[in-house]
Amino acid sequence: MCQDGLSWAYFIFQDNPEKTKASEQGDFYITGDQAHKDKDGYFWFTGRNDDVINSSSYRIGPVEVENALAEHPAVLEAAVVSSPDPVRGEVVKAFIVLSPAYSSQDPKKLTQELQEHVKRETAPYKYPRKNCPRQLLERSKGIY
Repeated sequence: MCQDGLSWAYFIFQDNPEKTKASEQGDFYITGDQAHKDKDGYFWFTGRNDDVINSSSYRIGPVEVENALAEHPAVLEAAVVSSPDPVRGEVVKAFIVLSPAYSSQDPKKLTQELQEHVKRETAPYKYPRKNCPRQLLERSKGIY
């Protein structure tokens, strides 16, 4: 995504003038956000250019995989990260909080179902190859 006009005129990367300069293209500021525009003209945020999982030369946005997982009725919450892999470099690893209605299902079958769901919703190579069920997802207190 990019932004035009004066709204970004005072934006700088502190102590990094090269990065500031690289984010400028004429009258536009390149935000580093990834998004797509749907048929109704709405923009949908899918991740950041610098927040990617590099798996077998594919660039995978964690937010896109998290959103696909969250659409499945078995998933209450999901967080996706990169995990080292000796063959692919990195693979998608998902931490998943299951809905109570699905917690007694066969874990192997449910994992396959979630993987197939992500493949259908995104692309065949974006599915989580590692799944870690959790009771809850830990959160930091943040900086605010």
